[in-house]
Amino acid sequence: MIPHLLVAVPTRYWGMDAEERDKASRRQEAIRKLLAAAAHSLRTLTLYWTALDLVASELAFPLLEDLSVERFDSIGRGLPILPSLHRLHLTQYFGWSGFWPLLASVAPALTHVRLTGLSQDTELARFLRNLFDLPVPANAESVMTPGLVPPYPPGTPEAAAAKMLSSLRTVIAEPVEYTSNSVYADGLVTNLQMKAGLAVAANECRQGAGKGMLYILPDTFEYLVSEALREWLELVEGGSGPWATTEEHATRCHIGCEPTIIDSINYAFRL
Repeated sequence: MIPHLLVAVPTRYWGMDAEERDKASRRQEAIRKLLAAAAHSLRTLTLYWTALDLVASELAFPLLEDLSVERFDSIGRGLPILPSLHRLHLTQYFGWSGFWPLLASVAPALTHVRLTGLSQDTELARFLRNLFDLPVPANAESVMTPGLVPPYPPGTPEAAAAKMLSSLRTVIAEPVEYTSNSVYADGLVTNLQMKAGLAVAANECRQGAGKGMLYILPDTFEYLVSEALREWLELVEGGSGPWATTEEHATRCHIGCEPTIIDSINYAFRL
């Protein structure tokens, strides 16, 4: 039995010769066999490796409760391969349109989600309004409040996914750091729009307006393997690991970040 497992593999995206590609292929197959052998006993898994798509791997993890993974972007079979999963940490979140419907189908028992690497997902705040049942003020259209967005309408896949994820009541957002020299700099305005939407939703959650809590962590540039190892060790030893969100942390981030976000997005739209 293997209750806890961490797999960390350095990834090269280009420049591999034939021998290196063959070695990478054999490594992927070996790790897939390891996961297959451990799948029915795993309770905690950290997979720091983009080459393996867990959803499309055709493996099921009936007891897995905590998962930290880089990739979660396959259509897959839509089967509940993670029926006991309570906490999911995505260390490279890109916000593709089918993410939440997929998540609802494969892991319906989720209670916590942490999204690291948020950059330009302006639709996330909309989904959170559905998920947490956050109201939209009646004057939303007449008062142009940055970040105030409507929820998805009934009948959409996202609205249906929000209903399926009825136990998901904690979302942790960890945006990517943008600088003038950043590779993400071209998307700065979209990034500010996303942050404004999250800031508004987080404040409403803190005021008790919805049915869940949104925590916004300080910006990060990259989730390192050293962080993955440290948080995994904390988790298997009985600590909080990647779920160490405190009211003090959330308050510090919201009070410190929100005016900057709102002011910046107003300025960006005047350019």
